[in-house]
Formats: sequence, structure tokens, C-alpha cells
Amino acid sequence: NSICCSITAATSISVDVDVPRPFNAIPRRVLERTGNAAVWLSLKYIQANFVDNLAKDYDKWATCLDYRTYRASLSEKEVVEEDSLLV
Repeated sequence: NSICCSITAATSISVDVDVPRPFNAIPRRVLERTGNAAVWLSLKYIQANFVDNLAKDYDKWATCLDYRTYRASLSEKEVVEEDSLLV
């Protein structure tokens, strides 16, 4: 019996820019396509890297008690710090 697991992500981003001179001489459609391509490539890389690192972190967490204990201690520290902010 093999269990298939996966992590997926979906992202939506919207950017609105006032085009400065001298770029305002370039047709808006060309600027939009160029900008969309640059944002899409960047987001694709960042998202893939994030999901890959998340999967690696989960694998380590799921198989290593010392790592789980360490990560739990970080969460406890954050709760204590947040509680001290409430005072």
C-alpha cells in the first residue's frame, strides 16, 4: 500500500502601476504583457521554492522527534512573547 501525498498552491496577484515617462510612450498592452510575464515568472519560482521547502520541512518534522520538539519550543516561546505584549 502506497499513500500518495501532495501539496498544491494557488496564488493570485494584482499590480496597478502609474507608468512614468519615458515608458508612457510604449503601448500599454506591451507594458502589461511584459510586466505580467515578469511577475508570473517570479511568482512561479517563489511559490515552487516555498512549496518544496514546506514539503521538506514537513518530512523532517514527521520523521524526527527532536525536530518536532525543537519546533514546538519555538511556538511556546512565541506564545510567551505575545502574552508579554498584552500586559
